[in-house]
Amino acid sequence: MRRIFVILVLALLLIVGCVQKGILPSEPDIEEPITGEEILCDALKPCDEGYECVKLPENTRPTCVLPEVLKSDKYKDCRVAESYPPQIICPQTRLSGEGCESDADCKVSGCNGEVCSSQEGVASICVYKPEFECYSLTSCKCTDGRCGWEKTEEFLDCIVTKKAS
Repeated sequence: MRRIFVILVLALLLIVGCVQKGILPSEPDIEEPITGEEILCDALKPCDEGYECVKLPENTRPTCVLPEVLKSDKYKDCRVAESYPPQIICPQTRLSGEGCESDADCKVSGCNGEVCSSQEGVASICVYKPEFECYSLTSCKCTDGRCGWEKTEEFLDCIVTKKAS
């Protein structure tokens, strides 16, 4: 009986030591959400369960963040670029090269021509969605210093119809 107790105590100490050294996973601290600066990710190195791989404006590479971070007030005015990993683009913290001065600065890219950006050759996840057909009904334009799809009535109706089907 004493041996079992000693073995259990040793096992408990080993587990506690591993968690403290970061060998075993521990629960994320929701009080202070991780902004993703430490945990890099990409298509070959996905995030742990409960995290999302995104490119935040303040980071140079995609990182793992808790969904709560993306729902915070800090990112409320931001948009998500259709790419993998998704890029969070905010008006006050644009990515370098994201701004535009005229429609000529905006270019169509992505595997299905679904990305409107001032950057050349922006990649997307290369998954076809029916609503991508709607982009042929509108133009990639510069509005308020940002590239984006012109929100014509025909375009918006098409998006709603395609997403519903």
